[in-house]
Amino acid sequence: MNGASPVQWLQRVMDSQGDSLTAADRRICDIVLRDPTGTAFLSAQALAARADMHQASVVRFAQKLGFSGYTEFRDALRVEVRDSAGAASRLRTLVADDESMLQAFVARQMEAIAAISDHVPDAALNAAAGAIAKARRVFVFASGHATALAELALRRLARIGVATVDLRGSRRDMVERLAGLSREDAVLAFAFRRLPGDLPPVLETAGDVGATTVAISDVLASALRPRPEHVLAAPRGRSGHYHTLLVPLALTEALAIAVARLAPDRATGALEDIGRIAARFDTQSPNR
Repeated sequence: MNGASPVQWLQRVMDSQGDSLTAADRRICDIVLRDPTGTAFLSAQALAARADMHQASVVRFAQKLGFSGYTEFRDALRVEVRDSAGAASRLRTLVADDESMLQAFVARQMEAIAAISDHVPDAALNAAAGAIAKARRVFVFASGHATALAELALRRLARIGVATVDLRGSRRDMVERLAGLSREDAVLAFAFRRLPGDLPPVLETAGDVGATTVAISDVLASALRPRPEHVLAAPRGRSGHYHTLLVPLALTEALAIAVARLAPDRATGALEDIGRIAARFDTQSPNR
């Protein structure tokens, strides 16, 4: 590819060799160029279905680009999408939109949320939920703006009877809490766009003791090392659009519901306990 990114290379091929490409190659090029972010999350099978061709044709296409296979091509595409535009640039695009700001914002978020199931199959969600449902405790990691999702996960899991450990806070607090991690536990991590510096040590510690690891992510998913056992990754919007936490928030809610379905007695019992205790406070004088 002579150092060009996947999208740049495809655009050059379309511009200079469009007439000589096979029909299958043109369909793949069109799909990638139309939505690089969405394509970066598709499996070879999903891209083949979208292009109406056999999966082997997608693999051969990636190899024509100089990659060993489709996975390597997709990882390179994810890196390009991740680095293509900064937050400031995406925000400028949003506020400069001539359409109704609210209408444009809602439409883009709905598009991203509607596409989640294209990138996270039920089997992946259920496998991650199973790992959390059987864990003795779930250690929840996040940094930066993703801490809001960690707060949601901690509350949702606690309400359905899952014991949790909060890994937010100072590094010393995190290290001391991680010292109690065991093979019966699980780690739930949130990471988006940029790799949190403390995440690799957290995942390494989990690997050392044999704890299960689950990550909710976006285009950063391919860069997570060590690789979590379960990764729920979906794009938070098209490349160049302003990205919010609504997609990973939806994944977090879906994960909690899936966990509750796997252990319904525990979930309903925990909620009944909360309701019973809350009723005691409701009977107290409002002046207290």
